[in-house]
Amino acid sequence: MMGNLAGQEAVWTAPDATLHIFFQFNDRGRGPKTTSVLKVGPDGIPVSEVITGNDYLKSPVNENYSVDLPRLRFWPTPLSRTAARSRCSPKARLAFSV
Repeated sequence: MMGNLAGQEAVWTAPDATLHIFFQFNDRGRGPKTTSVLKVGPDGIPVSEVITGNDYLKSPVNENYSVDLPRLRFWPTPLSRTAARSRCSPKARLAFSV
């Protein structure tokens, strides 16, 4: 802040075609630090995402989203069970992942 580097973001595609996203910023010792791994189906629509790291106040983040048609699964921090299940179309999957 104030002209100093306060954060970083890096995005890359692995050989297995997964998209990796690293993000962090530091606000006087606080700030998030997360890594996301996104898998995209052949139609270009996300089929899974895993986000790990910590939030702004350093609480752990571990969120998982996946599509196993006809089910959509989302495991937010700190739940370890399916939080939302529904029959979904590709448009619904895209809306959920945005």
